[in-house]
Amino acid sequence: PGIMGSKLNNLHDTEIWPSLTDMVLQIPDTYLDELILDANGDSLEPVSSGSIIKEIEGSNFFEGLFSQISSNEYIENEDFFEFPYDWRLNIETTALILKNTIDEIKIERGVNKVDLVAHSMGGLLVKKYLKEYGGDSVDKLIDIGTPHTGAPKAFKIMNYGDDMGFRPLGISILNFGKVKKISQNMPAIYQLLPSQNYFNSSEYYVLDGTSGNNRLDFAETKDYLKSSGRNATLVDRADTFHQEIDGLDPATYGVDTYNIVGCGTPTLGKFYLLHGGENPIYNIGYVNGDGTVPLTSAEAMPAGKTYYLKGARHAIMPSTSGVKELVAGVLTSTPSTGSGQAADFDISPYANLAMSASGCALPNGRVVSLHSPIELHIYDSTGNHVGPDTNGDIENALP
Repeated sequence: PGIMGSKLNNLHDTEIWPSLTDMVLQIPDTYLDELILDANGDSLEPVSSGSIIKEIEGSNFFEGLFSQISSNEYIENEDFFEFPYDWRLNIETTALILKNTIDEIKIERGVNKVDLVAHSMGGLLVKKYLKEYGGDSVDKLIDIGTPHTGAPKAFKIMNYGDDMGFRPLGISILNFGKVKKISQNMPAIYQLLPSQNYFNSSEYYVLDGTSGNNRLDFAETKDYLKSSGRNATLVDRADTFHQEIDGLDPATYGVDTYNIVGCGTPTLGKFYLLHGGENPIYNIGYVNGDGTVPLTSAEAMPAGKTYYLKGARHAIMPSTSGVKELVAGVLTSTPSTGSGQAADFDISPYANLAMSASGCALPNGRVVSLHSPIELHIYDSTGNHVGPDTNGDIENALP
């Protein structure tokens, strides 16, 4: 899984993350302080990973995928295994744990190679594993929604806070300020920042309007992060990390690679800085992607086959209809070529999957920022309404 995708427990084996009860009852989310790291990115408190978070309050992250694989006569913990990990830490540290786990499974099952399915930051972890330990133990890699050259959302998390898309029942219950505090020394968040190669694709993501109208290049963005109080050491380490793996081609290691990319969903892509300091003011812009990872980043890995999921929702991509069938089909039906060139898989039954991003453009729309006290009511020509209703709830009758 990717960031936040594994449960984390403390020394007493009590769940720290996600711990929905604490999240609801403790408005400032002080219980999450156990996840704070020191300036070097090491844990201050003993923390261990639990299981993968498969489903929460109707949000199906991996449950659908696991069920689909099981229906293809794979048996969990015999034929296929989950790999939860402490997603706060340096991906390089986790890559060694992944290596040890793969070696153990090979011995236990008497096999020479395994197949890997990676989602989001999990794809960066696999690339780091290949870089450090080679591909002799890996047959196929199925990659889903990985920010290969980073995602601007990481910039928002460490500068302004975020609920990380964690919205059980559609309600944001994770404290923005607490997330920002925890992220300051979290190596993984820095490793999710856009890399130099993100800029090489003619993208930028920070426009500094506080003293002009400057589109910051990569070096200027790094300097801005450091001058804004972010962890300078981790900014530089993340740069080195991406220099090592951004250009990695799994085929070089003999791995058959399938890349599943999300598109057609407005994705945080630009920040227009208007005022800094304690109470920053900024506007945002959207780019094509899966809601978290920009399209240009997700498709920035050489693959034998690349599939595009239209109208993607990043967090639930692994269990989305079409994707879960594709993954299970590749695992069970597609013979390995051993050349890094993935074999064909028939996606014609799935209208949301395509072999190119054509027809996967963003819908037209507007982003509106509300600064209270104000109410905004939007109507179409037939009277459908978006905005507060008489009960104080939000009515959303417009697509």
